[in-house]
Amino acid sequence: MTTLTLVPDPDDDGSNDAQAAAWPTPPAPSPEALPPPPPIAGDGPAPVGVVIEDMEDLWKPEVVRKPILPVWLADPATRRAAARWFVRHVLHLIGFH
Repeated sequence: MTTLTLVPDPDDDGSNDAQAAAWPTPPAPSPEALPPPPPIAGDGPAPVGVVIEDMEDLWKPEVVRKPILPVWLADPATRRAAARWFVRHVLHLIGFH
C-alpha cells in the first residue's frame, strides 16, 4: 500500500501569500460605461397583415397525450378481473410460500 505524505516546498518562504491577499480587485463598471444592448430582430412596429392575437397557438406543441389511467383500469370488467387475480395471487403467496 502506498502512503502519501505532504511535504512543504523548501523554496516557498510564504512571501507570496501576503501579496495575493493584498491584490486589489478592479471596481465594477458603472451602468453608464456599459455599451447598449444589441437590437432584437423583432423590434419595431408589427408588419401589416399579421394577426398578433393568434400567436399563442404557435407555442402549443402538437402532441398526442397519453391517457393517465391504463386501459385495463378504465374498463370496469377488466378492473374487477385484475382485482380478483391480485387477491388470489396474494392468498397463494400467503398460503404456499
